[in-house]
Amino acid sequence: MYKSHVSEGRGRGKTLGFPTLNLDIPKKFDYGYGIYAGWVTISGQRHQGAFHYGPIPVFNIELPKLEVHVFDADFDKTADSVSFELIQFLRSVKNFPTVADLIKAIAADVDKARTILKNKTPSK
Repeated sequence: MYKSHVSEGRGRGKTLGFPTLNLDIPKKFDYGYGIYAGWVTISGQRHQGAFHYGPIPVFNIELPKLEVHVFDADFDKTADSVSFELIQFLRSVKNFPTVADLIKAIAADVDKARTILKNKTPSK
């Protein structure tokens, strides 16, 4: 389980239809770049999510970012910090030729993460 401060983002996820919480990358974060299914705890409530860790080549962002699209959550009420755990690697970070291709991939990632997480319980 990791804890992270929530940073303000640029709103691209919301524009794409998949709003995200931008997380500070924890020290000793020993995961490779990729897309993951996982759990995030916000204000004491656990939610399923799809995490992105790494660069964002479609937007020419080379520095690694950590963000989570939280399923079924109200983004108007977010905490300054969250706890989270990554459960399963979904795929590598890719450079999509178009934003439309990125949106299709995110939708597939969310579907896959929901399927994986429906049978998993988060750590305490």
